[in-house]
Amino acid sequence: MNVLRKIGRALLISGLLLLIPVILVLLPFALVGMWLRGKWLQLRFHKKWGRRGKSMLFVYSNSPNWQQYIEQNWLPDLAPHSVVLNWSERNRWRETARLESRVFRHFARTREFNPIAIYLPRFGSVRTIRFWKPFKDFKHGRDRLLKRAEAELFEVLARAKSA
Repeated sequence: MNVLRKIGRALLISGLLLLIPVILVLLPFALVGMWLRGKWLQLRFHKKWGRRGKSMLFVYSNSPNWQQYIEQNWLPDLAPHSVVLNWSERNRWRETARLESRVFRHFARTREFNPIAIYLPRFGSVRTIRFWKPFKDFKHGRDRLLKRAEAELFEVLARAKSA
């Protein structure tokens, strides 16, 4: 049994050693591909929504931790300049928001993705502002992160309004 483990371990290590050069060769292509996909989505978003003065995608949900706060304090200012999606209604996105859901999935990824603001300027870098952690802290009586993220959101919104 001990010999089989040693053989298995040696095969695993040699397999990994063979994979490292392959990964190193393919990684730049994957990164460039992801960057190009992001630029393509940014262009498509701007083409669809830019004429209507919208350069931001905002996604939130019906969570009791933030829904009321967002709907009362942010959406009145965000709505004219943002495409707003509700994560709780994502089963309808396939019919109503295909491009927007692709933009969301690409830029939000899988961590702390709700609520999130994704600013997609016509030119330049896409900027994401994540609110999950700030609202988690806010729920426990700490508002510093939420105030900072909120200030960043409205700074980006001011930039979007002037563009």
